Amino acid sequence: NVKILDIRLDDMKGIVAIDFSSELVKEMNAGTSYELMILDCIANTFGDYFQKDKVIITLEGKPYSSGHILMREGEYITVSKEKVK
Repeated sequence: NVKILDIRLDDMKGIVAIDFSSELVKEMNAGTSYELMILDCIANTFGDYFQKDKVIITLEGKPYSSGHILMREGEYITVSKEKVK
């Protein structure tokens, strides 16, 4: 039920910004630790694919916000350089 509404790349800053529909939080239905792991996985997947170091996740154009996590405008997740073997 979750949709990607927009993806933007900023090559100068090494950022990929992904705007999701608000269903992302509702469908995730996770506790804080699990939610952080999911957001890290999203960041690592898109950062790796687009070869960027930072990922901004927004919900319908606004900074990511759930009952557990509140991100500020422009706040990003750093992509992990470790690869799973």
